[in-house]
Amino acid sequence: MKILLSIIITISWITPSFSQTYSKFTAEIKALASSKRYASADSVISVALEYFPKDHDLTCQKARAAAWSGDLAKADSIVNEVLDYYSQDLEAYKIKAAIYYWSENPGKLLNLMDEITETYSGDLDFKYYKAYAYYDLGLVNKSLTQIEDILTKDPTHTQTRQLKKNIEANHFKFAEAEVAYSQFSAALSPWQQIRLGYGAQKKLSWNVHATAVQRFKRRGLNLEFEAYPRLSSRTYFFVIASYSNSSFMSTYTTGLELFQNLGSIEVSVGSKKYQFKTSDFFLHTASIGFYNKKYTLLYQVYLSSTQGLVNDTHALQGRIYLKGQRSYLQSRLTLGSSTPEYLNSNGGVMVLQNQSITVKYSTQLKESTFLQISMGLRKEEYGELMFRNRSEIQIGLKRLLF
Repeated sequence: MKILLSIIITISWITPSFSQTYSKFTAEIKALASSKRYASADSVISVALEYFPKDHDLTCQKARAAAWSGDLAKADSIVNEVLDYYSQDLEAYKIKAAIYYWSENPGKLLNLMDEITETYSGDLDFKYYKAYAYYDLGLVNKSLTQIEDILTKDPTHTQTRQLKKNIEANHFKFAEAEVAYSQFSAALSPWQQIRLGYGAQKKLSWNVHATAVQRFKRRGLNLEFEAYPRLSSRTYFFVIASYSNSSFMSTYTTGLELFQNLGSIEVSVGSKKYQFKTSDFFLHTASIGFYNKKYTLLYQVYLSSTQGLVNDTHALQGRIYLKGQRSYLQSRLTLGSSTPEYLNSNGGVMVLQNQSITVKYSTQLKESTFLQISMGLRKEEYGELMFRNRSEIQIGLKRLLF
């Protein structure tokens, strides 16, 4: 088919003059590329290059067609041919930079930008690529310096403005404080909790929390560390380690969960180990979530085995974003018993079943300060056909520190 197309194209271009022929070739290539018929555009370019061997513009077009078709290795090879006989060519370098950008190869992109900085020091697109490479390599401060340089020269540079917005949304330190209170319908003392946290969200996100808890007139302190190391832009881990001096919480807790992003879907699988003074408790989890800019939907399942019985908890969570990613309304439904708060000091289950609904609201108070309010109601089966209700409220403040 490709040979037949080449023959037809060749015959149709024989009669006109070379200048007319070249113009018709470029017009046809542009039309095919505009309609995203990249394979056909590549065929026309190949025929055109037989008329005009090593033509700069046609060869660059061939590299673009290969890149648009997804064959970035072929595109890079063609660009290298251009640079062999058009050294320091601006157009070729722009295509090469775009190839490294699309292939998510920040190391090569940064090396290329360093190589051509002196020759094209004023090109803002190249400066943007350098800022992006720094960002993708986790060198956020260097990226921000480059961004400010670009926006000083052109405050409207769209890609740079978007990159700055992404950095501000995803790279920051934070401090947070939360108080929680739970009241039981039965004649039980309420649960109270104060939680303080500090952390950073960046290429390696982490946070630490100190939580003072009072349950049934018994007090305890829990220290917790969490981190989210990344293997790639789509694969990361959740790691947790904690210590508690209380009699109603596990002395040590460790856990690992693997997350895999599949575009608009994210899946995970993991496990936690709760070490009590006399026994250990394992909680296994899996989840699937659906995400977009307007809402998220998450399903989680927790499985465990205590005293020879298999316990399971199922949770369904939905979130609607109101303004940006930090202002939202969220609801969560759970059914089951395999949650750590229902374990006693021996790792046994204190509650046979529980059903709960929780509503959470997050809103922006100031530019970098957010208020979060959560209210929930639980129905707990703490003995055979013996039930009680528990209402709870949490209020928290989170301050972003750029």
